[in-house]
Amino acid sequence: MSSNSRIISLLIVITFSLNLYAKTTQKNLNTTSLMLIAMDYEKANKHKKALSVYMTLLKQENKYEYLEHILSLLLQMQEYDETLTVLAKYKHIFKKNQEHLMRLEISTLLKIKQYTMALNFSYKLLKKYKNGKNYETVGIILYQLKQYKKSLKYFESAYASDQNYKMLLNIVDVLYSYLDKKKLAISYLETYIRVHKCEPDICNRLLIYYQEDKNLDAMVSILKKIYKKYKHNTKKHEALDKVIDTIVEILKINNINNAIKFLEENNIYDVRLLTLYHQNNQHEQALILTKKLYHKTKNVKYLAQLAMLEYETATNKNKILNTVIANFNIVLKTIDEPAYNNYFGYLLIDHNINIRRGTKLIKKALDKEPLNIAYLDSLAWGYYKLKSCKKAKKIMRDIKKLIVIDDKELKKHYKKIMECK
Repeated sequence: MSSNSRIISLLIVITFSLNLYAKTTQKNLNTTSLMLIAMDYEKANKHKKALSVYMTLLKQENKYEYLEHILSLLLQMQEYDETLTVLAKYKHIFKKNQEHLMRLEISTLLKIKQYTMALNFSYKLLKKYKNGKNYETVGIILYQLKQYKKSLKYFESAYASDQNYKMLLNIVDVLYSYLDKKKLAISYLETYIRVHKCEPDICNRLLIYYQEDKNLDAMVSILKKIYKKYKHNTKKHEALDKVIDTIVEILKINNINNAIKFLEENNIYDVRLLTLYHQNNQHEQALILTKKLYHKTKNVKYLAQLAMLEYETATNKNKILNTVIANFNIVLKTIDEPAYNNYFGYLLIDHNINIRRGTKLIKKALDKEPLNIAYLDSLAWGYYKLKSCKKAKKIMRDIKKLIVIDDKELKKHYKKIMECK
């Protein structure tokens, strides 16, 4: 039989079952047939009809399965009064499930904001079934009634019964936000971390409290714990990147070397560390890392940076010049960035390699950033080398109008250009 034939046959059976139910009384059908009809109605989102069938089944036979379906449907339909009526009738019949049914009764009362009744029912639940979950239920209702001191006692009993971090969060929330016992709340969380390690919700809450207190050292400590726990979890890659970024930014506030040390110790050899090396004038380390990043990624931006670093760190610049030029020629075939055009153009001018090409590259950079002082200085230097003194002087005068010339290299160029004849 083809798949289409099977589907058609199944639809005929379902349609026949529903029609049969509509034409006959429910008493004439066995429980299996009724159950199938009820399930079909549920799948078709015909909740009232499904409810009617399940009610019939429950009257015929007290099975908890039927009661579960009835309660689920009533709650989906937001028939809370009817839900409470059904629960009141059956919670004493199904003794094995009584605790769950009593909890459901309390949550339904809370939905209709019957807090006092819900509280009384929760006391009865706790008296009958003493466990952490039921202590917490009483605590939550007292919390909603803004009886924070009372709620705290029940939250503490819940946590004593069940060392669940979610129950601990209830305690610290009351202490920190409502009873002005912030230090105690923080100490609860710190103790938990020492014993149980860094549970995400606990560490995140502690991080928020430290942030409010502007305790940067403590923030870094927690963030390091979070990073250590999840650094091998590939699913949390993006979240971990944010954690690393935050650690680095905080450490930089006090000492950039601490930020560098953190990245090095955790083998985070990426653009973040490269940026820090540049900011800290650690050119040799920057050079080594740039080589690694280029060989790893084949990204020509790293090749451009490598060429610049090799030139800047070389004791004998003429010796490295051919390699630098070769690398820049590769870079500029695929990238058109003002910084690279200016840098390479200036090298060609300053070393008298190809002054006209260098000038063209700098003009290209200035097309995108016309007020960049460094680029204007490079162009003036190119005109000076080409003996175009008027053009060079005009640019230098324009620069002087824009800034105070106190840079050593700029001063040197200004002096020579203004002497140009």
